[in-house]
Amino acid sequence: MRYAAFLLLLLCACAKTPAPSMVAPFGTGRVEATNGVVASANLLASEAGLEMLRRGGNAVDAAVATAFALNVVDPMMAGIGGGGGMTIWLAKERRAEFVEFYPMAGAKIVTVGEGAARTPERATLVPGTVAGLLAALERYGTLRRDIVMAPAIRLARDGFDAHTWLARVVSTEAEKLAGDSAAARLLLPGGRPIMAGERVVQSKLAATLEHIARAGRDAFYLGANAEAVVARLNAGGNPITLDDFASYQPRWYRPLCSTFAGHTVLTAPPPLGGAQVLEMLHLAELRDIAKTGVPSRTPASLVAIADIIRTARVDWSGYNGYPAVNAVPARGLASEAYARERVAASLAPLSDSLRRGDPWDEDAAAVPSSCDRVGAYPATTVPRAARTGGETHNEPDAETTHLSIVDRDRNAVSLTFTLGLHFGSGVYVNGAWYNSANSNFGSGANARGPRHVPSTTIAPTIVLDGDQLRMVVGSPASAYIQPAILQTMINTLVFGIEPWTSVTMPRLNTTGNVAHVEGGFPAAAMAALVARGYSIATHRPVEDTFGSVQMVLVGKDGRLIGAADPRREGAAVGW
Repeated sequence: MRYAAFLLLLLCACAKTPAPSMVAPFGTGRVEATNGVVASANLLASEAGLEMLRRGGNAVDAAVATAFALNVVDPMMAGIGGGGGMTIWLAKERRAEFVEFYPMAGAKIVTVGEGAARTPERATLVPGTVAGLLAALERYGTLRRDIVMAPAIRLARDGFDAHTWLARVVSTEAEKLAGDSAAARLLLPGGRPIMAGERVVQSKLAATLEHIARAGRDAFYLGANAEAVVARLNAGGNPITLDDFASYQPRWYRPLCSTFAGHTVLTAPPPLGGAQVLEMLHLAELRDIAKTGVPSRTPASLVAIADIIRTARVDWSGYNGYPAVNAVPARGLASEAYARERVAASLAPLSDSLRRGDPWDEDAAAVPSSCDRVGAYPATTVPRAARTGGETHNEPDAETTHLSIVDRDRNAVSLTFTLGLHFGSGVYVNGAWYNSANSNFGSGANARGPRHVPSTTIAPTIVLDGDQLRMVVGSPASAYIQPAILQTMINTLVFGIEPWTSVTMPRLNTTGNVAHVEGGFPAAAMAALVARGYSIATHRPVEDTFGSVQMVLVGKDGRLIGAADPRREGAAVGW
């Protein structure tokens, strides 16, 4: 019945902005506020962030509180054993920052392995979430660490009632969880998957979080916790050392920046996935989406979106990698000039041999002046002879989470973090699951190597109107992340569709010449995709595969509108 109701809603979605009184089903999908909004994948986590805003904290305080709380209530998606990235907008300074804290390989490297050599432990890299969150809090937060972490500690110590999404994933991943006795005791009581409504108390995780709250990052990367994690990983054939843990540091960059529909767009630099978002936005403008019509209702626009995703993915996956050790032409990929070169490729007859373009010349070109003003990611300085392509990850970061936050001063945070697969690699130590990021390495610029960080699709994004905040947006779901952001931005910024309606509208993604479509598109659009040469893979309406967009829009009147995607039980709260 839930899906049928949503299908009716999506088929009736209008391209004009609904009246401000519109409210979303389930009570937490949409919110309007003036002092601050938190949108995340879970109500309890969103409330943790809102608690910080009410205490006078800023967007960074709220983001860190929400992220630690998500570690507790959505442990299958992201946590202290994983990593991610955060785009930060500092309203008073009119400046943007990006902190990348994705998992990193140690000094000694190991492949994930196959057959008998493939153990859960070999899939894990040094996690970055604790270092990244605490670095952002120390640099830009205003509240004490113990205050910011208190809601997460409380939820772990006192427990919470298992929600339906957690129960569903536990049932799906029961075999993985059964491989660890402590994890099985927590989520497979009596040998059967935990059910929605049952209490989840995580005493070991509470103790780990309390130690971090008291002692900071050293509580996680040094001493007893690090020793326990390294011992467990070593026992499974992973050569990670205590020095690898102790030396982990997050990386600070300027965001990748370009323009779209008269706005300035700030998003994730490599090895994250923002370059694909920006290339797709430019291609959408060049394909004249604004005149063609709303993609979810107009066959020609939907075909253009499919072509755009297909083309930009080939480019991004062919060049993305870790910029500290490989040249990545991110500014070139994100430039309008390069998109102009690739329009013809997006319009060409479909084939199995679509080749990546050559963005190197555009990488050194000037960025838009609005990007210079707020601080933009620089061009690569690696000599041309050393430049190389490659391929992105072999396995997806399918199980990820995102949060979007704006405070009363219009500071903003867009944060996406992940364990990789559900419950990461399945390694569970001191109440936390550890990532499967070693599977994300590929070849070329994304090759596995000592202290390398693998490529990932996550792309936390912030949009400005002049030098004023306009939108905070992002999503989980591996290769569906960038397409979800693209379609949501087009719906809202180009066609003026109300935020919650925008995030619930049907989405499309492509893998090669296959178009994956949610229920809710008109039959004429499906026929147009087939006529273009795409094979169609159909999905249910509002299916979790297509992401979980969390958005905050600053209205023309200055009010904040939060929209949380129902695909994964998202919740937007504000005051």
